[in-house]
Amino acid sequence: MLLLVLAGSLTRAAESRRKYEAGPLRAEDFAAEPPKSAGRAANTVTELRYEYRYRYSTGEKSVQIALESIEIHAYIRRDASWNRTPDDRALLDHEQGHADIAQIQCLQARRAFAEKIRRGFQVEAATRAEGIQALERVIQREMSSFEEAGRAADAEYDRATEHGLGGQQAEWRRVQRETLRNLQEEGEKPK
Repeated sequence: MLLLVLAGSLTRAAESRRKYEAGPLRAEDFAAEPPKSAGRAANTVTELRYEYRYRYSTGEKSVQIALESIEIHAYIRRDASWNRTPDDRALLDHEQGHADIAQIQCLQARRAFAEKIRRGFQVEAATRAEGIQALERVIQREMSSFEEAGRAADAEYDRATEHGLGGQQAEWRRVQRETLRNLQEEGEKPK
C-alpha cells in the first residue's frame, strides 16, 4: 500500500511540470488558479533542473570527485503557472517568450558545463561524502547564475514589452527565436 501511494505521489510531481522540449506552451500548461490580486493576465513559471554523474578517485589523504556528465533541462511549472485567458494567442505567445528565456539559459548552461567537463571539473575533499557535497555546492552555485540571468531577462522582457502589450513584443520574440536557433545549431560544443 505504501508503495502505491509513493508511486502516485511521484506521478503527480512529474505531471506538475513538463520539459520545454515537449513543445510550445498550451492552455493546459496553466493549471494554477490566477490570484485575485494579480494585475496581469498570466504568469509562466519555469525552472532549470539537472542530473549529473561523477567519478571519484581516492588518494592517500583525499578524494577527488570529477564531474563526468550533466543533463540540464528547462521545465514549465504547470502547478504554478496561470493564465486568465488561455485562448488569447498573443498572450500565449508572450508567455512562450518566458519559456524561451528559460530554454536559452538551459542551453547556455549546457554549453558552459560541457566546457568545464572538457577542462576537468573536479573538487577535492577528505572523504567521498564531503566531496560529493562540495561538487553539489559548486554545481548549484554555477546553476544559480543561469537562473538569476533568466529571472533578470524575464523582468526586462516584461518591462520592455509591457507584458506583451507594447510595441516591442514582436522584436523581442524575433530575437528570442534567433537566439534559440543559434544555440541549438551550436549544440553543446565548447567555445
